[in-house]
Amino acid sequence: KYTGGPCYMGNDIGRRRDLWVADVKEKIGDVFWTRERVILKGATFAAQDAELDRLMNAYKVVRLCMDQTGMGEKPVEDAKRRYGPYKVEGVVFSAEVKLELATTLKRAIEDRQLREPKDPALRDDFHAVKKVTTVAGNVRFDAERTEAGHADRFWAAALAVHAGSTAGMTPRVRSLYTPAFPLEIPA
Repeated sequence: KYTGGPCYMGNDIGRRRDLWVADVKEKIGDVFWTRERVILKGATFAAQDAELDRLMNAYKVVRLCMDQTGMGEKPVEDAKRRYGPYKVEGVVFSAEVKLELATTLKRAIEDRQLREPKDPALRDDFHAVKKVTTVAGNVRFDAERTEAGHADRFWAAALAVHAGSTAGMTPRVRSLYTPAFPLEIPA
């Protein structure tokens, strides 16, 4: 039951093989309460935009984090134009970004800061994501692609928690999105 508080939304973008999932979470204190999750399969971009507009108008969305990887470039660009570049963040999935998203979501679950409705499909998505260590020692998070999606509910939830966990922060000097270099080189 939405209380009118600030909300954070995650949007995993898909169309043909994967699902389009928007996950709205209201933050009360330090707890994220899922208020609505919309799942579209094979929907046109116009239908996706219409659903995003409906959610943005139905809730007081402070921040929206969207999957900008691949076909997400245009939806993110359109959302920034409609809602403002400070409200919308495009997230390009890489191994490092997925690690950060999965870790933040796991921490919220372990700290009991996430309330989800009972949903077998969501549970299956959460269990589908596997941590894999490559031969080179790199950590990667991945899920099998099935008829039910590609852990799209998981990534939408992770993006929503990320949106609420980093809202209001100033940009970090050392960011996951750009390489970090020391400011001074020791002599």
